[in-house]
This record gives sequence, structure tokens and C-alpha cells, in this order.
Amino acid sequence: MKYAKILENGILEYAPRDIPGVSNWIEDETAVLAAGYLSVAEVETPEGQYISGYAVENGQIIPVFTPLPEPTYDELRRRAYPAIEEQLDMLYWDKVNDTDNWPQTIAAIKAAYPKPAPEETPIPEEVENG
Repeated sequence: MKYAKILENGILEYAPRDIPGVSNWIEDETAVLAAGYLSVAEVETPEGQYISGYAVENGQIIPVFTPLPEPTYDELRRRAYPAIEEQLDMLYWDKVNDTDNWPQTIAAIKAAYPKPAPEETPIPEEVENG
């Protein structure tokens, strides 16, 4: 069993195993709880989520899960692009064989993950009317 306190910044401070003069202090649950530590629930992080903080529920510290943000178009593109070494190799062989594999590869990725349209910013009336 793990014991901890939630610090003001939201980080867990785990109970020490030993304290000065007492070996295996962590094994004395009564002393650990009296020192203000609470048991920490051991749960797996659900797929597609991360631990964004901690809460106390029924005298136990539990993690608070938050969904991972959706990746942006540029993050998706970055993952899809071949490594630079592979792109250079494609360019070389395109030149040698008079082919266009590299531009087709890059165009397919750009088409799969298009750049979002820029948001329209309203023009203030003073500017419109001069």
C-alpha cells in the first residue's frame, strides 16, 4: 500500500519508508495515517486519458483523469511524414528515375490532414467606415 499527501501544487508527497529513529515506519499504518498521509488508490490510467490531478474520496487519494486533447493537424502531419532520411532518399531516386514519388507522398499527407481554414476576424466598424 502506498500513502501520500496532496500538496498545495497538486503533486503527491509520498510517505517515507523510514523516519529518523524508526525503520520501516511505512509498515505502521496507524502512525502513517496519524501523520496525515492517506492511502493512494492504485488504478490504471484509461486509454486516451492522463492524470490531471488528485482528489480525496472516502479517505483515499484517487487520480482525476482527463481526456487527452485531440492532436492538431500539424501534429498528425508530423507523425505521418516519412523520416527526413527517407524523404532525401525519395528525392534522390525521383531525380535519378525521373519520377515524382516524393511530391505525391507529401501531397497525400497534406490532403489527409488539411490545414484548417483561418478564422474570420470581424473588422471593427471604425476601420470599415474609414
